Parts: sequence; structure tokens; C-alpha cells
Amino acid sequence: MRTLLQIFRDTKEVLCRYDYYIYIQKHILHLTNSEIKIPHLMGMQYLGKPGRFTGDSGAYAIKKQRITMQSVEKLVRKYYKPEEKQRRMLEMIHRKLDNLGELEEMFSSYSRLYLYEKEQGRDSFFRDLPHCYEIIKIVRESKDTKYKEVIYQSKEAEKREMVGIEKMLLAAGIQADENLTKFILRLNKKFDAYHTVDMLNDNEAMLGKCVDKREKKLVADFLALWTGKEGGV
Repeated sequence: MRTLLQIFRDTKEVLCRYDYYIYIQKHILHLTNSEIKIPHLMGMQYLGKPGRFTGDSGAYAIKKQRITMQSVEKLVRKYYKPEEKQRRMLEMIHRKLDNLGELEEMFSSYSRLYLYEKEQGRDSFFRDLPHCYEIIKIVRESKDTKYKEVIYQSKEAEKREMVGIEKMLLAAGIQADENLTKFILRLNKKFDAYHTVDMLNDNEAMLGKCVDKREKKLVADFLALWTGKEGGV
């Protein structure tokens, strides 16, 4: 079992190094985090007196290991009665902690993600809330470099973009086979940009987008495919 400190550090690595832009129908939500918000995501607001383990004080207590998995159970048993409520509170906190460990995987493996609107007095952990919005796309932006990347796109949004790419290629007289279309979609997601034919023809600019060897290989592989297509340069 991971410690509270490990969960805190892992969550900070995923959430606090980046800004996230969440696209739902007709809206873009900007999500930015600092480490003082993490204790709340971990469920520490349910422990002890209000504010004791949230914000700065909560982050400090976790980093100094003044609160641990063992003390979580002790605090729940101290502040909640009867035993059934203790059981439910511990279950909720542990599920929050477990879910935080799946954030990175969630962005890349789920075919559908939803944003739930929290009701007054109810915790968004519960998924019987009446208002939810399907997430179309999530863009991650590095706070240091401002580099953007699409880390999630719904299957429906991908299909729509694939159709748009096919139409663009056909209009340019380029055979829109599935392999090429998917490759362009990968480039669009990797660099958070809709690449036109003119952009794809600019080898120097395409390679100039790359920030590491993996991206350079992706672009090089695409250019090798692209130069074999009518209209590619």
C-alpha cells in the first residue's frame, strides 16, 4: 500500500506541473493546481477539525508525515460515530486515494470521460449526481515551457476529426488512406494543432515543433509516409 506522502508526490507530479484545458460542449474549462489543493483531493477535509489537514497546513502535515494512513483511521474513528459511518467515511477516503493513483492512466485509456457538477452539500465522489457533461478533449500545458499536448480525446471527437482530415486530403488531391489519416490525427493531438496540407508540406516547421527524440521520430516517420503521397513535398 502506498503511503500518503507517496500519493501526494505522485499527484503533484501529474497535476501541478501542468495546466489542463477541459473541452465540453460550448465551453472550455481551465484547471490549474498547486500542492495546497492536493490534500482536499485526497479527502483530508474529512479528518479532524475543519481546515486542519487541508490547504497549506494539510500539505505540510503530509510532507512531514505528521499524518499517515494509520492516523487517518484513528481520526475517522475519533470524529465519526457510529461504526457504520466510520466504515463509509474510510471507504470514501480510500477510494479517493486509490483514484488519484489512476489519473495518468485515466487520461490515456478511457474511451469516455465525464465532468460531474457538484450539488450543494454533496461530494462529487458520488456518481449519482444529476448533471454531467461528456468531455470532448483534454489539453495539457506545461507551466514551465508552455508546451501543449492533447492527452485525451473522445472517440466521437476523433471520428469527426478523421472525417475532416479525409476531406482536407481529398480536396488537395491526396489519397486519404486510413494509415495517413490516423498519422495526421496523431500529429494534431501531439502538438494540439489542426495541421493543414501547407503545414504538413513544411518539413522544417514540422521538425521544429519537436522537443525530444520521440517527437522527432514521430515526425520523421510521418514525413517518410507523406513524401510518398501525391501533393506531399
